[in-house]
Amino acid sequence: MLLVTLGYDANKAGLVGTNWAAKTNALADENGLLEDVNTSFTGPCPRQYAAQLIYNALDTETVVWRDDAYTNENYAGTPNKTIGQKYMGLESKDTGVLAAVSKEDGKDTFRLTVNGLPSMTKVEKDYSSLLGQEVKVLYKETDKVYGVYATDKNLTVTTLVDDIDDADKTNGKFKVNGTEYKTNATGSATAEDTIKVYTTADLTDTKLFKKDGTDGVVLKSIPAYETVTLIDNNDDDKIDFGVYTPFTFAKVTYKGTDSITLKAMGDTKFAGSKTGIDYDLKDDDVTLYDGAKKDDYVLVTEGAYTSTGYTNIVKATTVSGKVAARKTATVEVGGTNTTVAKDVRVGTTWYKVANYKTNTDANKIAVDDEFDFYGVNGFVFFADKTAGSVSASNIAFVDKAAEKNYGTDAGDVILANLYFADGTSKKDVTVATVDDADIDDTTEDATIAKKMVAQRLYKYSVKSNGDYELTALSNDEKGSYDEYVTTGKDANLKNKDGKFSGVTVGGDKASTVRFSDDAVVFVKDKDDVKVRTGKSVAAWKNHDKDNNGYMSYICGLADKTSGNYYMGIGAVVLGADQKVTGNSDVKYGMLVSDLSESKTDSTNYYNFTVWNGTKNVDVKVETKDAYKSFGKNTFIAYTEVETVDGVTEIEIENSYKDAQITPAGNEVKTVDNAVAIKSLDKDTISFYGVEEGKEYDLSDDLVVIGVNTEDKKGVAGVELDVADETSKDGVYFKNAVFFMDGDEVIAVFVDSKGAMYKDGNKLDTTPVKADK
Repeated sequence: MLLVTLGYDANKAGLVGTNWAAKTNALADENGLLEDVNTSFTGPCPRQYAAQLIYNALDTETVVWRDDAYTNENYAGTPNKTIGQKYMGLESKDTGVLAAVSKEDGKDTFRLTVNGLPSMTKVEKDYSSLLGQEVKVLYKETDKVYGVYATDKNLTVTTLVDDIDDADKTNGKFKVNGTEYKTNATGSATAEDTIKVYTTADLTDTKLFKKDGTDGVVLKSIPAYETVTLIDNNDDDKIDFGVYTPFTFAKVTYKGTDSITLKAMGDTKFAGSKTGIDYDLKDDDVTLYDGAKKDDYVLVTEGAYTSTGYTNIVKATTVSGKVAARKTATVEVGGTNTTVAKDVRVGTTWYKVANYKTNTDANKIAVDDEFDFYGVNGFVFFADKTAGSVSASNIAFVDKAAEKNYGTDAGDVILANLYFADGTSKKDVTVATVDDADIDDTTEDATIAKKMVAQRLYKYSVKSNGDYELTALSNDEKGSYDEYVTTGKDANLKNKDGKFSGVTVGGDKASTVRFSDDAVVFVKDKDDVKVRTGKSVAAWKNHDKDNNGYMSYICGLADKTSGNYYMGIGAVVLGADQKVTGNSDVKYGMLVSDLSESKTDSTNYYNFTVWNGTKNVDVKVETKDAYKSFGKNTFIAYTEVETVDGVTEIEIENSYKDAQITPAGNEVKTVDNAVAIKSLDKDTISFYGVEEGKEYDLSDDLVVIGVNTEDKKGVAGVELDVADETSKDGVYFKNAVFFMDGDEVIAVFVDSKGAMYKDGNKLDTTPVKADK
């Protein structure tokens, strides 16, 4: 039927008889009716191909029989009218480059500007996807457009800028998905410097159509996350220019019934380099997704770039999970080389960090941190840390740090002593990165090491070669905690009833903070670093501003509950001459073996077995002259360093004082220090002959350890009890050895036989009269 409409006579053209099918296909192909039609005509024709046949026919010149043949030209040699022109009155001048598409005011139709054609109105479809291409417009009058189609002169490729390869090579070519494209580059010019890119949706005032029009920007300046259409519209197979619709990544900072406020994020900006923008949802032309609310992350295409003139706001894509790996780059920030993340892997999928060199909203990403990532097209614009990114398991306390000044890596790393939440520590670990600054790329090693000691608390990760990467806890590195807590270097701290004042919580300079009971607290005193529970620190006796600077520094992370801040991870640095008050992490025991000696990595140790109240533990301690006299029935207070191959390295607590021991440095007890318990209740205890029977408070962390000093072994299940009187009036068996924690009794060793033994004899008090 289409051939007949073109002007063919069925009989003359051979469209009848046994060969009609072959002749029909041949004529259809000859006249271009089969272009883009990929189907067999031996059966029913699918709808889409039937439509394509009709469209092809509308643009095909009609034919007439002349000189015993069919021709599509008149006597003058010019083409006959097409079916569309002859039977539908379509205009004959119908091709040009689409320069602009805009929505008509108050209507659902569009206005088209096609170079060389009159302005088209009342167009029912948005053809902005063809912007910059040569198009054929099927129209009868300027307000009666039946269709707009790209001609075969166009060569286009639509792609993410990031997917364009080799555009920086001097051959003037580039590749997309392995296909190579030519450009109009000359000499050694690159494709990325040759191709100019223009923003949609109006090109009429650009150099594409006006000699003195606005010029585009070079391809290499378009962000990698943008989608660009590269166009050749003159059939020379060389890409001439590109068009794209820019967007801004933003956060909704306010959402009301009538308005919305947006803040540009991810180092993007709104038109005019604005960092923020407000829209009136009633008066401004805005298309907004359902359910928009404050703190959403969105993609904003401003109305200046859309064919509708409406600003489009859509919600960004969210990906949540732990960072399994990252790829980094070194960039200069404030004159210092800094390591930033440029790619991150969540699960098995890699994502790129948008504007990674300058995007501080997303380039501070570390392995094993957990985030909600917001972005689009495989790019991350904002990374919001979630629960688990900072926890006691990946926090270290920096005790000492110094630039390494020896060996082949001298000046490339910092050596540091680190303490961990499980009570272990490591000396002289190699620190390669601090706050994303590569130590081998900076000359500020000494300054960085000094800051490490001043800061104290760092999140850490360990590289495959064993080097440490440290990131300081701060308002920007607080994980899921509400606030970062800190003080000045020489703070005037106070503690009353477990409430510490003189600290800074977030941006508040006059705040107070408490410790949660299960908080992990690193406590640095004049001798060592110890790990305490929040409950233990909170129980410290009250210290006010005149208490000789007992505490000098606090830092950590806190959550707000019922109006109060409770630290979950923290560090407390005591004054220069101060010792830890709380000893809840200190253990107590009695030696049940004599000393032996060992050596590990050039360090000499004494080895022995200690009874800790529940079991015997094999331990070792670095040799000191004061420990030579250790033997069975020696009582010690100690902390554990680490356990290797079943042997626990310990450190002897050597700084407390009591009525029996006044000089520091001689804090180990033996049965010679045994006492008789005089009185006892649930809160207090007293001893015969000790400060005239003074009643001491029992610590909430009191440890009672049963022993048998006659057989020199431990006994489980022994309880506190007052001393028995001997057969002599006023003389009592010495049944205990005690340890103090400040003003409180923290540990009592009680002999299961009612008396401590020495050289096979029960020990008793010198004759004293019982208190009246």
